[in-house]
Amino acid sequence: MRVAVIGAGAAGLATLKALLGAGCEAVGYESGDRPGGLWTDTYASLHLNTSKGRTEFAGFPMPADWPDYPSAARIAGYLADYADRFGLTPHIRFGTTVTRVEPSWTVTTDHGDAERFDAVVVANGHNRVPRRPDPGYPGDFDGLQMHAHDYRTPEVFRDRRVLVVGMGNSAMDIAVDASHTARGPVLLSARRGVHIVPKYLFGRPADATGGAIAGLPWRWRQAIAETLLRVAVGTPQRYGLPAPSGGLFRNHPTVSDTILHRLTHGEVVARPGIERLDGSKVVFTDATIDAVDVIVWATGYRVDIPFLSARWRGPDPEALPLYRRVFHLDDPTLAFVGLMQSTGAALPVVEAQAELVAAYLSGSYVLPSADQQRRAVAGALRAAVARWGEHARPHLRVDFDRYVAELHREIARGGPR
Repeated sequence: MRVAVIGAGAAGLATLKALLGAGCEAVGYESGDRPGGLWTDTYASLHLNTSKGRTEFAGFPMPADWPDYPSAARIAGYLADYADRFGLTPHIRFGTTVTRVEPSWTVTTDHGDAERFDAVVVANGHNRVPRRPDPGYPGDFDGLQMHAHDYRTPEVFRDRRVLVVGMGNSAMDIAVDASHTARGPVLLSARRGVHIVPKYLFGRPADATGGAIAGLPWRWRQAIAETLLRVAVGTPQRYGLPAPSGGLFRNHPTVSDTILHRLTHGEVVARPGIERLDGSKVVFTDATIDAVDVIVWATGYRVDIPFLSARWRGPDPEALPLYRRVFHLDDPTLAFVGLMQSTGAALPVVEAQAELVAAYLSGSYVLPSADQQRRAVAGALRAAVARWGEHARPHLRVDFDRYVAELHREIARGGPR
């Protein structure tokens, strides 16, 4: 079985390891010049927002002397070491961008090469193409606009009045960074609130609680976690932020130790959503008007799979129905690793997905019938919509602990029951 793996970030590396371990011939394609994907080119202050014990690959623990929340530079090195330890690097063609994938299966690159494979695994990630407000806000802005994707160091904000739009992890990190170099307090704008979870609760990594209560129904886990969070840090409203629009386990929380500190000291100031842009000023929905020099759109990313035709990626790649978030319903020899949004860390999820792909392609795992797969996908989507809502990327959502455990059980028994 000859398999093409597109991408050599964490998902692609885990897939290569699993395929080679299962006896498949695997070829990796990576547009960059080294393994690690997005971890090799991030902003300087980025650290894990899940603890190392909950983030590491099961087959490759992080060093015991590392801090609980390692830096992006350390994670990039960890992924490079992973590639070397398992002999993956010789199987990766660096500096090579896949431009087209056609059944069954021909992979064409920007070098003009075209090769046939028995299967293709798409592992190129979904945090590559910035998503900006669409439609945009009324009016025009005279200052600098940038997406969080382009941010590297806070020097870009020195002596400038800064507005960060968003409430995710990147938004909080950038607002904190900017508060040390910007002129005046950094404004943090959001239309909807989120729960903010510190990295430590009661002296332990906050996500350690997740493993302890993973067997409970998600609503029970949510009630326990929200109670602990209120006792430890209070509500977001206490810090001037909007109230979360849903429960802790329904909307993706933001993990930050430092944003609450900067808010309480007035170095970051909350603002509601934007009403319109007005030259050098921004008008907010509460009629507040602020002069701004820089707007940072920390508004997330959109799924983009440009090398697949519409026939295979569908009208909306984000909503692509996949069995177990892995196998294409029309042809399981087209598989996806990492096309998901986890409630916890990503690496154990892509590791389990990679092992499932390798088990199927090597013949040790048997998929259910096409009808059973479609029913399972529909059922999973109904459950995701009920929990997260139809506008919260339900196709991508997976419950970290339960999903990983379910994949491991399915692999162990050789198929679903």
